[in-house]
Amino acid sequence: MSQRSSRCPGAPQSPSVKGKENFIERMPPEVILKILSCLDAGSLFCVGLVSKRFQELASNNALWYQLYTCQRAKNKRPTPVSYVTDAMGVAGVQEKPKGYWRTMLFKDLTGYNEKWKRKLKAINYYTGLPNQSEHIIRTLPVSWEITVTEATGRESCFEQTGICYSDTAATVSWSLGHWPIMDRITSLQLHGVMKVPLPCPLMYSQYQPAEDRAPFDDVDPEYGLHGYTLHIEMHNTVKSIASARFDQLSCRKDQIVNGYVQLNVIRRDGRWKHVPVSGDISLPWGTEALCGLLKDCCILSLTVLAETQAPFWCLSVPVAMTESVQMDVSYDFRGKSFSVQHQDSQGKVEMELEWEETQQQYFMVHLIVFLPITKVNKHFGRDY
Repeated sequence: MSQRSSRCPGAPQSPSVKGKENFIERMPPEVILKILSCLDAGSLFCVGLVSKRFQELASNNALWYQLYTCQRAKNKRPTPVSYVTDAMGVAGVQEKPKGYWRTMLFKDLTGYNEKWKRKLKAINYYTGLPNQSEHIIRTLPVSWEITVTEATGRESCFEQTGICYSDTAATVSWSLGHWPIMDRITSLQLHGVMKVPLPCPLMYSQYQPAEDRAPFDDVDPEYGLHGYTLHIEMHNTVKSIASARFDQLSCRKDQIVNGYVQLNVIRRDGRWKHVPVSGDISLPWGTEALCGLLKDCCILSLTVLAETQAPFWCLSVPVAMTESVQMDVSYDFRGKSFSVQHQDSQGKVEMELEWEETQQQYFMVHLIVFLPITKVNKHFGRDY
């Protein structure tokens, strides 16, 4: 005996498959652009995060040019909007690269100007870096964020919790938030974030170092092997431990070994170059709940300047000091010997420290900087 289903007269009908269609996706792009033209800058920016199609539509130069000219008319030129928006034809607006007018609008909203670039032209002779770097970074409304990508593709963003400055480096710390397990991280991206007064996500730009190419010199057969200057500093997040500058560092062709240009900075027998280290070598750390001190650790910052006094290699990394076996007998120091080493794709550093019992302090007695010959050849246009 079969059963027959019954339906109440007033019961709502179940939605059909046809009723679940996304009509927005079926709209012509001209209609959607007309709707998007009614949005403010913050809403338009957020719409671009919905999907690839909306990202493409929300990047339309004409939409952002309209917002940009309205903003300029409101803040700087109190003239009718129609007069301002007619200043450039439609073809001229669309010829600009995608996102050009959006960038111009955000620059205008944040009061962006390039005065800080002019301030950075003054170079500190001692460090070889811009003289007002710290002042510029402090005054610009920029904070630093790290974007962490895991192997699964998940991304997490962490805001800075502290920053301290030294002669050649800025040390930024991130100690809050739930960080993923370190062995699951596939990439780290550093962003300078500037807050925009809009109801939308923060605007950020990833740091991209400018590639500086030295002029070719076909007269000097050893061009790129001499005239280097080194500024080195050992510090922690509180104070400087040691700082020194060395000029006219060089290397001959026959001293290029294992693919490295070797710059001998400090030798044991050159006591007049030995650098005193003030205080203990330690690295304080802290979180919102705990704090401590890492013994025999600090931050090593160095800047290698080429003959033109342009930065050739900049480095700022935490390093550890380990006790080493002293092979040579030293009559100048009575104490243990320690070594500090670092190596990456841009170069390597080997340093030796001696503990002086009578003065109760360390001395930097040996220092060698190695520059990859591939980096030297690429920078100077050579083939050593």
